[in-house]
Amino acid sequence: MVMKLNVKAQMNQAAREFSRIAKRLPSLTRDAINRTATLAEKSAISTVAQEINLPERYVRNRFDLSGRVKDRRTKIRRASVNHLAAELEVYMRGLPVSQIAGQQLRRPGGGVKAKGGRFYKGAFRPQGTRYARLVFKRRGEARTPLMVPKIGLRQRLTKQFDENVSGAAGQRIFEREYHARIRRALARYGVQS
Repeated sequence: MVMKLNVKAQMNQAAREFSRIAKRLPSLTRDAINRTATLAEKSAISTVAQEINLPERYVRNRFDLSGRVKDRRTKIRRASVNHLAAELEVYMRGLPVSQIAGQQLRRPGGGVKAKGGRFYKGAFRPQGTRYARLVFKRRGEARTPLMVPKIGLRQRLTKQFDENVSGAAGQRIFEREYHARIRRALARYGVQS
């Protein structure tokens, strides 16, 4: 049995359907970029939390003095149709040690123990003051100036985010998201890919 195909008619139909979604390609690309950036941010937070041996909530969020969540530490500047790139903004200041600190040690030289097996020699909590929740450390031999020791997260998070986006895993995620969106757009017009 010989089967005849009208290739010209099928090509014209396919060209019409592809031209319908051609207008949507920038928005499909934008959506795939934003989804990739969101997944890369989550992965970066998880990886950095494991690196510094702390729960993810300390890397993901910023806290006020009472321990309530104040805001997120990271923010994605999302891609738009006119600007097809996403960027990660990380809050500049690090994680204050006072948020993860335990009790002050009473011994010569002093110090404060903190989560993740950390010990800050020479750090102290000022007892009997309104600053008793905070951890301070002297900058030199004199009593003042004082500093609040912090764990730097900005460089770690931006480096890990960049690796997640531009690495092989990020490329695979982008391609998967992009092709899935194109398939859904084509399915709206009855084209099976």
